[in-house]
Amino acid sequence: MAKSLELSEETHQWLWERARQQQQTPEELIRRFIIDQELEPYRQANQSMLAQGILAALPTMPPAEKDEDLEPEPIPGKSLAEIIIEDRR
Repeated sequence: MAKSLELSEETHQWLWERARQQQQTPEELIRRFIIDQELEPYRQANQSMLAQGILAALPTMPPAEKDEDLEPEPIPGKSLAEIIIEDRR
């Protein structure tokens, strides 16, 4: 569902320029900002634990993959559908 957001002309231009610099769409830039804001409490907690010596190093997260970049992993053996059919017989 599409939503509208009213921005001043100055903010609109800034958003488009920032997105262009980062080779993203404004939507991707906003989405990344929201995710960063949601993760901030975890970053602060990690920094605090690091400062207290509870953590030896900050945990790292692998870069997020887009769904279209994912390839299904082949699984040897019968398919789940075949197993279900056989079990029902």
